[in-house]
Amino acid sequence: MTGSLHHAPIKISPVLARVSAHLDDLAGQVQSVETTVGSLMITPDAQAISQLQTLDYLRQSLEDLARLVGFLGQPDADAAPQRAICAHLRLTSTKLLLQLGTEDTDTTTSGDFDLF
Repeated sequence: MTGSLHHAPIKISPVLARVSAHLDDLAGQVQSVETTVGSLMITPDAQAISQLQTLDYLRQSLEDLARLVGFLGQPDADAAPQRAICAHLRLTSTKLLLQLGTEDTDTTTSGDFDLF
């Protein structure tokens, strides 16, 4: 980076849009690996199934983070209530990232594991 870039102000919305797209791309890559690994397993044992579920959770987390970052990059995101944002998220763990102790957030919905 050149010296002038260090002092340039950052426009957050475009950065968040790029981060969101990157997270979404990573989720797609994880899903591809997930599908490949799942198709290679003939008789998975309990540990292999657990590892596949972990991979699935990773993908769902990346998808949720892509949605969250994309939403936060919108100009009116500051005015949105937590419930409105949470309605677009699948995982309780992602919804909990929004809890600031100021509003009650419904976190009873969790992600579904995709079986291979």
